[in-house]
Amino acid sequence: MKAQFLRIFAKDGIELHGIIYSPEKPTRKVVLHVHGMAGNFYENKFLDQFASQLTAKGIAFVSFNNRGHDFIADFALKSDPSKTRRIGMANEKFEECVLDIEPWVDYLEKEGFTEIFLQGHSLGCSKVPYYVAQKLDKRIKAVILLAAADMIKLGMRGTAYAEWFSRATKMQKEGRGSDLLPGKWWDWNIMSANTFLNFFTKGNEIDVIAIDSKNNSILSKITVPILTVLGDKDEIIIHTPQKDVQIMKELASKCPRFDSKIIAGADHHFYPFEKEVVGEVVKWILIL
Repeated sequence: MKAQFLRIFAKDGIELHGIIYSPEKPTRKVVLHVHGMAGNFYENKFLDQFASQLTAKGIAFVSFNNRGHDFIADFALKSDPSKTRRIGMANEKFEECVLDIEPWVDYLEKEGFTEIFLQGHSLGCSKVPYYVAQKLDKRIKAVILLAAADMIKLGMRGTAYAEWFSRATKMQKEGRGSDLLPGKWWDWNIMSANTFLNFFTKGNEIDVIAIDSKNNSILSKITVPILTVLGDKDEIIIHTPQKDVQIMKELASKCPRFDSKIIAGADHHFYPFEKEVVGEVVKWILIL
């Protein structure tokens, strides 16, 4: 296995970082991974398994930081490398995920990859179908969703939502939308008022994995195979793992093949079943 650090500019000119793991022999197959909320291209332990198991089967693996990596992050600008733009998850706008994903697909195409499997984890599972639906990118062979989350339903859970939504709306109206909301959302997350409203307003573009919607316009646009993997101890489950997966399958009405795997005992990051999860994904890729 060979590894190479990469710097690639998003479509709006911010510098993104990532890594490509390549098998010893040339390959045209690659998995492109999109991390979740406040994540990054290296932290989740299942990423180690993807690098080793995929390359062992002759498949390359790419993981990269999008503009929502970590809570607050500075990005160098293509137009002037001495200047930066501050984003990170706390200041993210969901729709801009397309600007991040497309240049990585462009890079892989230029490198000679003809079978690109676009994979997301958590929030990345909303970004991946959104990208495919928005760009209708024929270069994407299949979609892999790891721990897919209905972001709107998750946001509306509990009694704190109404208070946070009201506060964020007030701050935005007062011209303070870019300011951080006081406190920690879900007891661990910091967010600006703009980002909170962008992420958790019903009907917004982020409403991709819409578990309780029969009129989802994003999953219904996916015309390539989909694999979804979910741990049965994942806190993002809305109903039951089986019911959530079945609803997603029904929403993906134009998908030619929808497969799913529920991992008993696994949490949102698939601990401690990372090896098993990745093994299931690799097997699925090899039979397509």
